[in-house]
Parts: sequence; structure tokens; C-alpha cells
Amino acid sequence: MAKVTKVLTKVQKKYYTDVTLPDIFHGVIIRSPIGSGTIRSITHPNLPENYTIITARDIVGENKIITNNIESPILAYEKVSYVGEPIGILVGEDKIKLYELIDELEIKYTEAQENPEVIANKTNIIASRTTTFGESELLYTNSEIKIERSYASKLQFTKNKEPLGAICNFSKKHFTIYAPTQWPHHLRLGICNVMGCAKTDITIIKTKTDNNATNSIWRTSLLACQRAIASKVVGRPVKIVLSRKEQDEYVDSPIIVHTSYKVALENDGTIKAMNADIQVDCGSFCPFAQEILDRLVIALSSIYRYKNFTITAYAQRTSKPPLSADLHLTDFLAFFSLENLFHEISRELHIFPNELRKKNIQINAKDKKNYPFVFDSQPLNELLDKVVEESDFIRKHVVYNLNSDINDFILPLKGIGLSCAFEGSGFYGASVNENNLIMEITMEVDGSVVIKSPSPPESIFEIWKDIICEILKVERDVIFMDENSTENLEPILPNITADNISILTNLLKKCCTALQKQRFRHPLPINVKKSVASNKNKKWNATNFTGIPFHSTSWVASVTEIEVNPCTYIPKILSIWIVISGGEILNKQRAELSVKKAIFQTLVQTIPGITYDEIPKHIYFIENKDEPKEIGDLVYNVLPASITNALSVAVNTDIPALPLLQDAIYYAMQKKEQEEISKDGEIKSDEN
Repeated sequence: MAKVTKVLTKVQKKYYTDVTLPDIFHGVIIRSPIGSGTIRSITHPNLPENYTIITARDIVGENKIITNNIESPILAYEKVSYVGEPIGILVGEDKIKLYELIDELEIKYTEAQENPEVIANKTNIIASRTTTFGESELLYTNSEIKIERSYASKLQFTKNKEPLGAICNFSKKHFTIYAPTQWPHHLRLGICNVMGCAKTDITIIKTKTDNNATNSIWRTSLLACQRAIASKVVGRPVKIVLSRKEQDEYVDSPIIVHTSYKVALENDGTIKAMNADIQVDCGSFCPFAQEILDRLVIALSSIYRYKNFTITAYAQRTSKPPLSADLHLTDFLAFFSLENLFHEISRELHIFPNELRKKNIQINAKDKKNYPFVFDSQPLNELLDKVVEESDFIRKHVVYNLNSDINDFILPLKGIGLSCAFEGSGFYGASVNENNLIMEITMEVDGSVVIKSPSPPESIFEIWKDIICEILKVERDVIFMDENSTENLEPILPNITADNISILTNLLKKCCTALQKQRFRHPLPINVKKSVASNKNKKWNATNFTGIPFHSTSWVASVTEIEVNPCTYIPKILSIWIVISGGEILNKQRAELSVKKAIFQTLVQTIPGITYDEIPKHIYFIENKDEPKEIGDLVYNVLPASITNALSVAVNTDIPALPLLQDAIYYAMQKKEQEEISKDGEIKSDEN
């Protein structure tokens, strides 16, 4: 193995929650009882010995952490922004006792007079993006065929993972931080600013994490700063772990998005003008609001080609907890509303959903040249043909729609829905993702193979081992990750591995191929390094917001068949078909398992309480010789819309929002019935 240089950042193959230190204290966050105002004091009538209340007054440096030019308070005091915001830390030796004491705290405050829920004024808009192509407003106004629809989504695809938190041990003027950070550079700067110390006074130990997403990269740094304050005040190691409830409410809170459309159409279903308005609730802080909006706008305007369009997106600050969105999982919010819109257009114009989509994939040469975003959506044609054939979609679509049109209560109530989406990896407009990715492989004298790169998820590392074994003809047990590399552990920008897996995998294959060619010509050790030079300026124009948005793009089409119980209004999924175009599939078995896991996660979030195991899942891959592409998020992007589209056919009314709350189907059908009664009354009144 290569000798590793001692650095200030280290790696520990253990979860931080499993780390124990001598004389360790525990801590819990004291949270604000008000949504807006000022905290005057936090006291306890009889605080036991070895228990301490820590507030913003104990901070020796700056009471803030800066992420992407957005300031977030470490411990709020003079200005509270939302209910539950951290305003202090209660530290002591017994974790159970801490939860008893925190309920006995006396918090004095002055609540702001203004209503924090009022978000109408423009000062609360913290980011916006408008993209225009052609004359959409004028064409919509003059069009004979128009459709207006609105959709809402309040989803967050969470996984069972270790709650956020950290451990800090302040000893001999040195901070040792144990944290599942993906951005140690950001964490180090935060502690330096908050504690007023030098960078060399901090050792960061990166603990094991299953979370390779972006929703926690800045929150981990903020939490580590809170632990550092506590450890210095009490002079002991301090460990604070968010409870599952805190994780759900303050870290994994859902993204709330409202999207409204005004669409002008030709008789054949061609969209001649698309006007869309996107509103995102970003909570009290959101360092990546602009990137979220940019991705939503690109998703709405790229899967299909509109002759004219105007898409406006804006992010609003509200009195909710900060939005910690997983950036590469925000696209599904756009696909959900867009695919539901296409379903409604097909019903209004009596066009098969697959034919409507195909008609709007095409684009003439002139518009293609001037279109703001460069995408090749032609793979969707093959995917649509495949998923329609395998699911017997046309026949079922006709029968189920005919049944619902003739009689709302032909039993059982069945429906079938279609949707499409893509997954873009390596977003060139990303604000935190490093585009200069490097992969380095060394074959040592003893024949071992050492990989130096951003650490992949365990499942991907197994695929990497398969590739190395196949090309270099070595055994799996001689393949290692060199995770103690200075270059890899503390880049200025974090390498978000989840968004770059396909890029890193392609670099790995190139390294192995080059190493194999040298292997029997040169003595060991042999080192090969490959990189993707940052050519984003050539492909993506950030100023004009035009060009190729992603390094690579994969595509998916899905059909869902559903049955609704007419007595309980509980839906049952009869079958799901997923067809994917993701280039070369390196390990089909692992790919299928990944898709099935994503189906499960999607169903849990969209239809709580649904039975998963009994659902037939038909998964197909349209393989080609293209380089492997990201497919891990395709299901999240495509399945929610196919579910609501199927439901709307089954109950013969729109289901424009997710998650599907209890009695949502019943109330949707009741609303439709009332609308029909009112409509019949108006007709009879006109006849009289």
C-alpha cells in the first residue's frame, strides 16, 4: 500500500453515533417556541450540577456560518426566524436526564407583532429565474384552444439513515471533530469563524455515512459548530445526535412547490405556447435556492420541445425551517406537474397519451438550433413504444376511460397512467459540485490496486471492483480505496459523489485500460490518473442560461395500473412497468435492485400505508454502447406522475397533489360530483 501523508482530516470507518470517548457529555438542542421575535433569556429553576445551558452569548467569534453567500445563525437569539430554530444547547452527563430538564426550561421572549406567515410582499423572494423562447404570451392570448392547470407537491424522498449530528472534543486548545461531513473545508472554515481559532487548531475525522446527497452538506457544518461551542464551554467531549423527529422536521422536511400552467394548443395536440409559473417555499434560509430554481426550469422546458414558452420560477422566504433539498432529487417536482398536465391535455383533446408526448418531442431544425437547452430526447420514442407494448397500455387506456366516462361506479374502479422523465448528472450550473473530477489508480509492487477518488456508495464500489477485476484480472480482496489522500479529503468545493457516479465510473474504466497496457512493459508500481477537465464554459453559458446543462442524461418511461376500492377509496397498485435508457448497464442485477428500492421509496412517500411486496414490477433496460449513465433517480422522477395519472382515470377526476393523504380520493370525487351538480343546474336554468 502507498504511504499516506498525515493530514488534518482523517477517515474513520465507523458511524459517529458509534464513537465513544472518555468522560463524554451529551447535548440536546433548545428550540425556539416562537416563529418570529427575540429570545430574552433561557433559565432553569434548579439546574443540577454538571448540566449547562449554552446560548449565543457563549460564542467567542461570529454567530453565523456562510454557505454559498447565505448566512445562517449558529444559535439564534436576537432574531428568531421560525418555530423550532436552535436558540441554545443543554449539555450534561445523562442523556435521559437532559430530556427531562429541557421540558422544565423557562424561556422568556418578545414575540414579533407582525404575522410571520405573510409572504405576499416581494422582499421575501430570495431567488428567481425566467426563461423565454418565442412569443408565448401573445400566442396564448390569441389561441382558440387553451388549458389552465395548477399542481402542488409536498414530497421528500427520505431514506433510513443515521440522523445528523457530531462529536467535538476540545482539549489543549485543539478541536477534534467527528462528523459525517462531505464538505470538510466548509466545516473547518465555519469552526474557525465561530470559535476564533486557526485552521491548524482543528482535526476533522470524517465518519462513515450512507448519505451521499446534498441535503445535509451545510447542515453538518452548522451542527459541528454548535458542538464545538459546547465542548469548549464545558471542557469535555460533547456528542449531540438529532432525534428522528428533529431529523424529519428540520432536515428532511418536504419541498413545497406549486406550479401553474397556461397552455395554447394546436388541434393535433402540439403545444404552440407554454406559460408556467413555479413557486418554491424555501423556508427561513436556503443556500441553494437559485440552483433549485434553475434545475426546475430546465426540467420543465427540456423533456419536450415547445414552439414558444415562458417559464418563471421564484423562491420565497417563509417562517418555516430552512429548506435542505437534495439538489439532484428536485427535478421530480417539475416532472410531476408536467406529466400530469400532459395527461389532462390528452383527455381534453382525446389523444392517446403516448402519441401526444411523441408529437411534442419533435422539433424542427430552426427551433432546435435556437432552443435554449441542448437535449437529445429521441430515446423517449423507443421507451414509449416499449412501455406501451409491454403494459398493453392502449387497450387498457381505452377500456378504463370508457368505463369512467359512462359510469363512475362500474366496479372495480381501474385506471392506467403514463409518464416520462430524465435524469441529468454532472449539472454544469451547480454551485457546489466540482467539475474537475479526478480518478487515480495505482498498482503496487505487491499487486494490490489502490483507488484514489471521491468515496462512492458501497454498492457502487462493488461495481468498481467488478470492472477492475475484469480489466486487470485481479482478485477483489486486493482492491482498496485510498481515502486518506489530502487531495480527496478537503477540496474547496465538495465532490457530491451521488451526482457524479457515471463520470467517475467512466474515468475508472479508462484508468484500468491504460494501466493494463503498461502493466507488462513497466515495473510496478504503476500509477494512472484520468480527469474530466472542466469544459463547462464551452458547453454551458451561465450568463445567458443556455447550452448543455448536464454531462450526461438518461431517460425513462413508466406505466402504472391502479384499482380503487369504491367503499374505502383506498388505492391498490396492480402493476408497474419501468423502461430505462441509461447507456451500458454494468451490472444488471444491481441495477434492477436499485430500481426496485427506488420504487419502494417512492410508493412509501406518495401513498402512505400501501402494500409493496405484492406489486408486480416489470423493469426493462434499453441498452446501447454509450457510456454508463446515472439511473438511480429515474424512478423518483417518473413514478409519482404515472400514479396520479392512473388514479385520475380510475376516479374520473384530477388528482393534482401528492402525497396522497387519507380521504384525498374521496374528497376529490365529492368535489367533482358537486361541480357536475352545479353545472347541470346552470344548464337547466339556461334552458328555462
